[in-house]
Amino acid sequence: MGIRAKFLALLLVIALVPMGVVVVHDQWAARQMAENLVDEARVALTRRISNQLVQVTDLAAVVLRQQKELVELALTVQAREASRRLGAPPPPGDLAEPIYTDSAFDRLGADLPGMAPSARGGGLVSFEAPVFRLAPGVTLEDVGEEAARLSTMVHAFRGLRAGKDAVFRWQYVSLEAGLHLSYPGHGGYPEAYDARQRPWYRNALERGGLVWNPPYFDATTGQLTTTASTPLRSKDGSVIGVAGIDVDLLGLLAGLQERATLPPDADLLLVDLTPREETGKTGLRVLARRGRTSGDWEAAAAVAWLDEGEALAQELAEGKRGIRRLPFEGQDSLWAHAPVDDFDSALLIVYPATGIENETAGAKRIIGDATLMQVAITGAFGLFMLVVVGVLGVIGARAVTRPVKELDQAAQRLAGGDLEARAEVSAGGELGRLADSFNAMVPRLRDQVQLRQSLAVAAEVHEHLLPDAAPTLEGFDIAGVSLPCDETGGDYFDYLALSEGRLGIAVGDVTGHGLPAALLMATARGLLRARADRAPTASDLLDGVNRQLARDALAGRFMTLFYLVLTPGSRTLAWANAGHEGALVLDPESGAVNSLEGGGVPLGIDADWRYEDLDGATLPKGGVMVIATDGLWEARDADGTMFGRERLEEVLREQADLPASDLRDAVLDALHAFRGEEPLRDDVTLVVVRDTP
Repeated sequence: MGIRAKFLALLLVIALVPMGVVVVHDQWAARQMAENLVDEARVALTRRISNQLVQVTDLAAVVLRQQKELVELALTVQAREASRRLGAPPPPGDLAEPIYTDSAFDRLGADLPGMAPSARGGGLVSFEAPVFRLAPGVTLEDVGEEAARLSTMVHAFRGLRAGKDAVFRWQYVSLEAGLHLSYPGHGGYPEAYDARQRPWYRNALERGGLVWNPPYFDATTGQLTTTASTPLRSKDGSVIGVAGIDVDLLGLLAGLQERATLPPDADLLLVDLTPREETGKTGLRVLARRGRTSGDWEAAAAVAWLDEGEALAQELAEGKRGIRRLPFEGQDSLWAHAPVDDFDSALLIVYPATGIENETAGAKRIIGDATLMQVAITGAFGLFMLVVVGVLGVIGARAVTRPVKELDQAAQRLAGGDLEARAEVSAGGELGRLADSFNAMVPRLRDQVQLRQSLAVAAEVHEHLLPDAAPTLEGFDIAGVSLPCDETGGDYFDYLALSEGRLGIAVGDVTGHGLPAALLMATARGLLRARADRAPTASDLLDGVNRQLARDALAGRFMTLFYLVLTPGSRTLAWANAGHEGALVLDPESGAVNSLEGGGVPLGIDADWRYEDLDGATLPKGGVMVIATDGLWEARDADGTMFGRERLEEVLREQADLPASDLRDAVLDALHAFRGEEPLRDDVTLVVVRDTP
């Protein structure tokens, strides 16, 4: 029986029931329907808002992670530039830049070069002259040579800051001798300010490497800041100071707010995980908040705790994100939460459940009014309906079911593969809106199918760009593999035939992954292959490729690369490194694993950078070398634990006697056993080189 016949039969049965039963039944059914519709609307609204809040927290995590990577890269370059200048002779007087202390900024103000109001408040700053701050008890005569050497850092500061002014607050270099250099130049330092006593300075020395420090209030502006800092080392490896970059947390959060679409009643809070003195338990302390009546972020003026959020503290401490339903300031609310990587902080978005109830209240009133009207009309015109029900039943069944049948036919055509199918429904109301939604969905579905087809083609092209077989080279056994985490990847490895029978091996990693990374990888591959045999040395090859990529690559896109040159019958190694992880070399006799490092910034950042040729290392007899991307040891299991270099080195020791291809497969098997069902979050590439006596 078709839907039209069923609908007509239902109308006839209802019309012929005694009027009293009809009225009671209709009244009960209408009220039940009203309650169900309200419940469904409440559930749908809760789900929609919950999904929206979770999406915003995921967006925050992605944006903050990208900004973190940019800051860390800039800080690494900044520290290297400072160490290089401190290890060189002072520049001649005509090349040195003027030296302005903080007292000069406080005294002369606008008379200093390039002074202008700061976009973030805090008075005047200079982008042409950095400020030198002397620790209490230190005079300019005591540190005159260091100040002269660092006076030219203004050029490095300015270059690293380009395009990142919305994130960077201050860039600085502080020395153990008591000299502190900060950019942009500014005054306002407290009289007793000594950079060596600041937490960011001490933490960098204690950790011995790059460290992110918990949020704090800046000494000169009083604004909420977090700092990335790293030790400065002399040529002999001793610590001579600390380099740092202050990140404007409120500026980052304001940027997130502009990119996110939130309900007007939502509260946004930045909190950190801090033990409470009164309980000893870890609690949520408010650092900044965007309230419901204000769109601006403001740092908390005094310590405030979220007592209701103690249940979330453990989840945030474990790095988890999600959504919970908890009270907030006495109101039942939805809490979306996500940790802010390395800042020991978290972003909370709190939306009151009353907002959901308010949105469903209007629907409830409309449905209730319609219910009462329906009961009144049924009672008044019941007898009349008995007379005309037959005619109206036939006409009504045809009118109501025609749009349904047309929708059904269109859906069947779409299911059969017709992506041009459309529902020609002229009815209004819900069926009309359903037809409009169906017609709007089909073109988007067609676009998605075409996009998937394009990505499949791109993945096939990417696969063909990688070597399909390992080369044969006297004295060596070689095998490689690349596993993309998306349809297309940004990792790269290649074997380049060189003069005199030599072989070049390149392993690279483009920032990010997916189609943009794959395009940059393909460009770099073409440049390497075109220049490899013409370049006299490994560094000359990287210099040429870097210049071209720096001109062509989009801002924020770059590529790390490790380039190794092998000579037939010789275990002597020559290489150059463009910001890539060092290759691991295993001595099978001792079991020791060494790393072939090397300086150099990633390709595509600085067109004028000159790379260094490195040699002097020898592959041990029967030894194994592994060149890999960070996706290998940074792969995580379901608990978030990384695979790590230690596990990789253990596999190499245990399987050192295997051929290169079997050793490669052993590493991949160990990685798969470690991950379980957890998907790869980054591309994984490795090349195994084994000495064959």
